[in-house]
Amino acid sequence: MNRKSLVVFVLLYFVTANSIEGKDEETPLENSSVSNIQEQVALSESEDNFNSSLWTADKQNGGNSDGRLNRDTRRRRGMMSKLKKMWKKKMGKKSGEWVLSTEEAGEHFQSYYECLGKRVEAATSVHRGVDTPVHAVMVLEGETVTLGCLVCTRPDQDKLSQQAIWQHLRRSDSSLGNVHYDDRIQMTPQSGLVIKGADVADAGQYSCLHLGDYVAIYQVDVLPKERRKRVRLGESLLQEVYLPSHNLRVLTVWSSWGSCDACDVIGHRQRTGTCTVLKIDPDDRVKPRDFPMIDLYPDGVPCRSTALPGHLRRLKVVRHRYEETLVAECNVSCPTEAPPVAVTDSDGKVLELVEPVKLYSLGEMPPLPKMVKRRVLYEPEGKHLVLTCGSETQRGAGLRWMRGKRRVDPMSIKRQTLGRVWIDSANRLHLKDLMLSDTAVYNCWERELHVAAIKVLVISAMNEKLKDYITITGFVVTCIGSLVACCCLMRRGQTAR
Repeated sequence: MNRKSLVVFVLLYFVTANSIEGKDEETPLENSSVSNIQEQVALSESEDNFNSSLWTADKQNGGNSDGRLNRDTRRRRGMMSKLKKMWKKKMGKKSGEWVLSTEEAGEHFQSYYECLGKRVEAATSVHRGVDTPVHAVMVLEGETVTLGCLVCTRPDQDKLSQQAIWQHLRRSDSSLGNVHYDDRIQMTPQSGLVIKGADVADAGQYSCLHLGDYVAIYQVDVLPKERRKRVRLGESLLQEVYLPSHNLRVLTVWSSWGSCDACDVIGHRQRTGTCTVLKIDPDDRVKPRDFPMIDLYPDGVPCRSTALPGHLRRLKVVRHRYEETLVAECNVSCPTEAPPVAVTDSDGKVLELVEPVKLYSLGEMPPLPKMVKRRVLYEPEGKHLVLTCGSETQRGAGLRWMRGKRRVDPMSIKRQTLGRVWIDSANRLHLKDLMLSDTAVYNCWERELHVAAIKVLVISAMNEKLKDYITITGFVVTCIGSLVACCCLMRRGQTAR
């Protein structure tokens, strides 16, 4: 590089430096916008590259006598470092990390606002102005309980600080504490609570809190057994009963229809009905003894719930009314796979049939088929055996039982076996007073999917008298053996003397 080019570079350098200093005076770093900071960072990096090349050129031409370029370079590098720190402070992210674009941030906030709208709608539609209603949940022992909690988290705040908290008011000792999570009790990503294989000890009141506010409250009752009647669609159902002297009405609240338990053949689907108690006149009190808590249950209080007072549970119409399960026939098609793709030539002649193949990325593993649960049970005669497909069995799910190749009809099996074999509303197969003829393989199916295979081997129960004889004989033999051993030891001692 000649001396004339060096002079031109020096003049350009001072002009650029003065313009940057003027901008710094007009717009301080603390008040600059994100776009200005980006421009200034890029400009400082280009100046730093220019200064380094200029310093190299000057060094090749004899060096810089006053060290001005070296000082300016250090000053520009310090300015660039300050700009980068300010950029990190404005963006709130470390250098090199991914950040949300304006459109993505808008989508996240739109979902947040929609969630708030649902919260407001739920709060305004609450029965009789109750801020947080109590929802009654009745399950059988061994079923899975799912409790929802609508929590809205701000996208620009820490999610851990906005996480919901579940509390459990136990029915046994009325103690209140936070729910402890494990393999059986888990909180979903949507802040819901799932209890697998519910036990009687799980009964009580569950509350979902978010930022100190109650979002949802549930009264959960776990029943070891239930009084339920199966009714075919078209048969007579229990009618609603009014009790004007108590200002109450007793009715059956129905769930939605479950899925069909078979496909491409005639199957069954069912819906469950729960005996429920409601007020006739919401503005009047329950007579003769008031029950103010009934206003907290907008959907009514189940007849078997512990929340219902004893004097109401003992009413004849409540005590003798049973639960109902409505069963209807259904016929749905099995899901079909995509047809093969035909490869043809220019004349339309089929050259090859290609089966459709789903492609997966290198980092994604294809899903494995669900394993069939297989068990072998050795059970004595006379036992009450309960067979389940798994701990996640839901009430009303499309499950069916097969005894070998014969289907177990939930509507007729109890009548055929004189009440010894039946299927409850949780799709559990009951075998009461086991007999040797009950030895078989019992298969559980979910539509066309084989879920579980349980081989039951019924063995003859040992005679109780025979057990007593064996025990007495063993005791006598033990006593005789002890006496013989003592005699041998005494003789051995006398011989040694």
